[in-house]
Amino acid sequence: MPVASRTSHTCLDILSGRSNMALAGRGLGMTRRSLTRGYATSQKKTKTLARAAQPNTPVAPTKGPSPAPVNTAKKASAKTSSQGMVEAMRKEQAAQQKKDALEKQKENTEEQDAAAHTDYMNRVSKQAPSLDLWSQAEMDVLDLAVPVRNQAPWGLRGARWYWDNLREATKSAMAIMQLTNGGAFPPLYSEPHHPYGEGKSAPPTQAPAEFKLWKPSHISQALKFHSAAPGAWGAGIPTLSLSLYKQMCQAIAENDKETIVQVTASQQREILLKSLSGRSSDIVYKWKFVKENSPTRIVSLRGGPAYTAKLDAPLNRCITQALVRFDTVQSFEAFNKRTRQTISEPTSRRVVEYFVVEKKGWTWMPWVIRQRIYDTSTLSEPTEKKIEARGLLGRLKFWQ
Repeated sequence: MPVASRTSHTCLDILSGRSNMALAGRGLGMTRRSLTRGYATSQKKTKTLARAAQPNTPVAPTKGPSPAPVNTAKKASAKTSSQGMVEAMRKEQAAQQKKDALEKQKENTEEQDAAAHTDYMNRVSKQAPSLDLWSQAEMDVLDLAVPVRNQAPWGLRGARWYWDNLREATKSAMAIMQLTNGGAFPPLYSEPHHPYGEGKSAPPTQAPAEFKLWKPSHISQALKFHSAAPGAWGAGIPTLSLSLYKQMCQAIAENDKETIVQVTASQQREILLKSLSGRSSDIVYKWKFVKENSPTRIVSLRGGPAYTAKLDAPLNRCITQALVRFDTVQSFEAFNKRTRQTISEPTSRRVVEYFVVEKKGWTWMPWVIRQRIYDTSTLSEPTEKKIEARGLLGRLKFWQ
């Protein structure tokens, strides 16, 4: 075995020392790099924590996926909006509670007022039995109607004409039944100034105390409600109505407001008094009734019980409303009383008018003319202005 020389051993030692130094240098470098990286990482963590503690400080962009930013302003606004919603709900609840309390208080007040009013009405009714506070309001005119004229006897129009007139006649016949059962028919025996009291004609036939549907005579009387024959139950109404009509026309011509107040009521009274208030005092009107062109008759009748309080012996609880047709010939003239100049020559002309006459059976007031009804069936444009000129009031307005 060959023996190595001393020189070779020295070279080997040198080489091994160098390798050991290189290894030590590598280890030292690795240690330095690891320490540097750990320090940098710790610094980054410290900076990140500091920036998180300060939300307004922008975070520098880093490599890799960045975490989602936290919008603190949105959180604050959401918190504020939720608080506002809660406050709004509380205000709404408080307002609703206040509204409910006011409504309940109002209902209680109305109930108390109604109870006090009812107690007052009952107390007054007991103290004055003949005074009916429950029916002091003016009653409206009932569904009285002028009969439709037959323009087309065949076809649909003829059937409509037949049906309308049949329905109107049935309503009037039912009114006869109700008025008879209420003790209001015939309605003229308690009138102190009706024409029969003056001996001008015989009184009508006395009606029974009760209307019986199984009696043909009662049915016949109900169907001939429009008849002015002496045997008809309603024969006195046309005669009385014509008397009221004459008084009203004469009072209009003479500007007699007192008579107008006596023979008219409600709407008709207001219209006449208003028209007379603006009349010139220099013009004099003269009106004259010439004759009846055709008999005055009832064309529609309504009535029935309408009173609830205690009654005197001869009175009844029914209201009677009759639509009466006046077909007359009248004469009218006008002149100036200062100059004696004739404004309108006295001429006779035919006048057809419809008026509602009314009688309240629970009062001692006489029959009155309540309202004028216009016949618009023959006009192409049914307006009251066109028809109003046909009557006396229209002619008076023309010469004012």
